Order: sequence, then structure tokens, then C-alpha cells
Amino acid sequence: MVEETEHQVIFLPKYSPDLNNIEHDFSALKRARMYAPSHKSLD
Repeated sequence: MVEETEHQVIFLPKYSPDLNNIEHDFSALKRARMYAPSHKSLD
């Protein structure tokens, strides 16, 4: 069916947070926010 409509199927790799550099930064921010006092800003 895909070939009849001249489309192409591209198989993507499974998602892995280890392959996405921004995930490490977000993880550090979430951890900092979890342990920071409620009145302290993360800015």
C-alpha cells in the first residue's frame, strides 16, 4: 500500500535517553529542583 502511493517507510531506532544529550541536562535540573528549598529559584 505504501509503495503504491509512492511513500517511503523509514524505521527509526527505539528511543534512548542515553543517546539524547539534553536528557542529561534535564535530569540534573529536575534533581536540583527536587532537593532545593521551596523558596529558592533555579535561575
